[in-house]
Amino acid sequence: MNTTSACNINLWLNHNPGLQPEVVAGLWDADRDAMPHDRILSSIVVTHMDQFHPALAQASHCEVEGHFDTAQSYVQWALGFATKHGINTILPSRFSEALIANKQAFEAQGVTILHACGEQELAVAENRPALYRCLTEHGEGAWVPKHAIWKDNYSVRLFEVVQGLKETSCALTDDSFCVLPATGQLSDRLFKFVDHVDPWHALEASPERVITIGDFGQMAHSHALKLKMNNEWVVMKHMPNVTFTVDCLAWNGELLTQVSRVEDSQGRPGQVVLDNPDLKSHVKCIANLFKMTGVFSVKFLKDSDGSLKVLCVNTGLPGSIQMSALAGVALPWLWLKLHASHGYYRKIPTAVAGLRLDQEMHSVVYRTPLKTMVEMSRSGI
Repeated sequence: MNTTSACNINLWLNHNPGLQPEVVAGLWDADRDAMPHDRILSSIVVTHMDQFHPALAQASHCEVEGHFDTAQSYVQWALGFATKHGINTILPSRFSEALIANKQAFEAQGVTILHACGEQELAVAENRPALYRCLTEHGEGAWVPKHAIWKDNYSVRLFEVVQGLKETSCALTDDSFCVLPATGQLSDRLFKFVDHVDPWHALEASPERVITIGDFGQMAHSHALKLKMNNEWVVMKHMPNVTFTVDCLAWNGELLTQVSRVEDSQGRPGQVVLDNPDLKSHVKCIANLFKMTGVFSVKFLKDSDGSLKVLCVNTGLPGSIQMSALAGVALPWLWLKLHASHGYYRKIPTAVAGLRLDQEMHSVVYRTPLKTMVEMSRSGI
């Protein structure tokens, strides 16, 4: 592993659809607020496919990423880009699996690719059926929602899978069901099954995505191809209650800190920090199970009986990670600091329960003028 020294991290954040400008600003702020001997950042380079993405303006240097036909062609470009700009640390998003698979090539030129877990663990953690099997095998089955797997190869009709799931438990016969991708770009996106789609639903801008079983079965295959996902879908009971998100930092499988948050129950904008022992216990188990070393997040749904069920594990840099920074826990910066100190840094803060977080409260001062950014992108930089 590259032994990046303190005060010398030249960080690259590559294209991340969910990257918010507050994440980059939060890295700068955390480094500025640290004691002088704890500061680690020399530069932050951000690349993005959207030439007008606001996160670009927070960077020391920004560029627009182009189109790449293959993951390997992106890896070759990334190797040259890292050399050209003196990058020594990458927090990847786009083509992250390919970059991690080629980490030795990067390490040979002094570049460390940070990832929260190993390649084998990653393959399980971010594939919902494999994740659910793993949790069940390790005694955590109570956290796994009742579910079934459907493959859109037309060998079994989606309607038959839903019916079979209903028949496994009388308690589910009157419940609504939903489907979501087993893995891929939209693996935490639920589609609720309804008998009929009400046209008013779209006009009311409801956050729920509703579709009939028949319509979904017809569009699933082309949808998976478009998003480059596999053809597996997870069918489970629809849990319309709030989503809990737990942002975590671990090192060698040990959970160091976490920020549990939930949408404001009063309907106000923002989220509320929780002190929930059950959530802490489960993310601690996941950190140990997958030997997490870095930042990851876990989403939970609340069933009608009050029990919590795992929705997904995200081992990348979550798009909403800035919410934890608002709670006073700058997880990405802490990850970098742990990396720079080889895991010895232990000034790890905890979030205060009951704190209400509102992303709109966090103002951003742009470090690169927008006009300059636009000129850079138009000139092909």
